[in-house]
Amino acid sequence: MGLTNPTNLTISTDADEVTRQQLRERLKAFNRATVPHLYAGEHTDPEFRRNIDVIYQNEDGEMVAGAFAEVYWQSMHIAVLWVDESLRGAGIGTELMHRIEAQAREWQCRFAWTTTFSWQAREFYERLGYRVAGQLDDHPPGHTFYTMRKDFED
Repeated sequence: MGLTNPTNLTISTDADEVTRQQLRERLKAFNRATVPHLYAGEHTDPEFRRNIDVIYQNEDGEMVAGAFAEVYWQSMHIAVLWVDESLRGAGIGTELMHRIEAQAREWQCRFAWTTTFSWQAREFYERLGYRVAGQLDDHPPGHTFYTMRKDFED
């Protein structure tokens, strides 16, 4: 079918946040109409979408490690996990993950997922029971982008 009037097509390289937000809202409206049971209580139920933050500070109160995740649809998305370079390999990342996963299980999440690059933490997540669920090779060039998943047992 194609475009009925190609002159109405606009291409921009400048971020227009208003337009982007309109696009996000229209996609969300489509999703809500298509699978309403997944969005039931989205705006009224405080348990629909929850956040988990785990922060580790040194004796001076400086943040030296931390993680944050978002829980929705009975899954936990680990958005960020970071440990100061001087503390890597000391088990702090593992402890943060155990704490954040314990909270997700308490909230009855079925699984956790995250993303990582080939130069980051794939092996770390695999040691914790995560598996590669998807990957984009050569993104960025010469590297791989992974989506990783860990299923929680009942």
